[in-house]
Amino acid sequence: MLVDNVFLEKLFSKRFYLITPLIIIYSIFIVVYYFVFLTASLSPLASDLVSFLTGAGIIRAGEAKLLYDVNIQFGQQLAIVAPFEKTNLLPFRSLPLTALMFLPLSYLPLTSAYWVMVIVNFMLLFVSTSLLAKSVKNERHGKIIYLLPFFFLPTAFSIILSQYLSLIFLILTLVYLSLKRENEFFCGMLTSLLIIKLQFILFAPFVFILAKKRTKFLLGFLTGLISMLALIFAITGFVGMGRYPMFLTVTETVEYGSRYWHMYSLGAFWQFVFGNFGKNFFLIVNFLLYLFSLAFFWKKKNLNLEMLFSAAILLTLFFSPHTLTHDLMVLMLPVFLLLSKLRKFSGKVKLGIKFLLISLFLYPFLIFTGNVTWSAPFLPIAAAYLLRVKEK
Repeated sequence: MLVDNVFLEKLFSKRFYLITPLIIIYSIFIVVYYFVFLTASLSPLASDLVSFLTGAGIIRAGEAKLLYDVNIQFGQQLAIVAPFEKTNLLPFRSLPLTALMFLPLSYLPLTSAYWVMVIVNFMLLFVSTSLLAKSVKNERHGKIIYLLPFFFLPTAFSIILSQYLSLIFLILTLVYLSLKRENEFFCGMLTSLLIIKLQFILFAPFVFILAKKRTKFLLGFLTGLISMLALIFAITGFVGMGRYPMFLTVTETVEYGSRYWHMYSLGAFWQFVFGNFGKNFFLIVNFLLYLFSLAFFWKKKNLNLEMLFSAAILLTLFFSPHTLTHDLMVLMLPVFLLLSKLRKFSGKVKLGIKFLLISLFLYPFLIFTGNVTWSAPFLPIAAAYLLRVKEK
């Protein structure tokens, strides 16, 4: 039984009489949110699937060398959304591997491809939670905690937008499990897969620090990374990939859907505070702060794996060039890991962990305020707290 009797008894006890209505209201809100947007006829057109199919369609048409040409992308995108019209391009800004991943869906009509993505995302999320259910055992919370990812707001965003954060979540889950089982070569191979969502490759140095046999990790990581880079250049060629940096620069504007005030990252925070002043300077500052965080992380490498892994995810999101609400879906992994260790703490530390858990779960709701960038420092503050926590 998924919702066990112990949980139900707790939920409806006098102790929880104030929390229960909030949980019910929250659950209804998420279910309604799914229903409204998944059944809306325009959801496929407004989703990021249009962008991914644009890249896939260009490769399918044999024009992979022109993958990062704005005009080629716009022409392909018009064909995807027909008979509807578009005035602005939603650019395909990922690496060719992502386009290759979506190639099978390019043979389907947009609406059909959208629903395939919805189903695949739910399936991947189910696999991840099942793996965590076997590895992260904490009977006190009951099996109900494994429904949490499905009721997490960024999960709803990711699925409705046809993002593939469910796959990233699965990869991170497998990375954690391989670290726990000390299978460093496999861990390195898995970590290299994060290149499909390029900003998450910032997570790799943290995993390197956590690995006990770092040489094996590095061998696995480089094997996977070199293999994928070879595939990337085989798809687009050196000339095609040579267009990529300039393409990213050109499409990093509001006109192409890049809105810094919807981002939870450090780069967006600087833009929020200083505008466009000193962009290159702050790129250097970001890099130096990232190196400092790695050095600080190295000093703490002997702490609890769950705390370190959770902190690494928080720091990766903070230093990522783009961290949008759907990217926060990976915060569910720290939530699971912290829940699994909750019984190891007591007093103020346990209270602090509980407060952090609630904060992580509610943090993405700031998107409804219209501007989330000011809140970016929460991520490194939360990470720093976890790096100070020790088991009793």
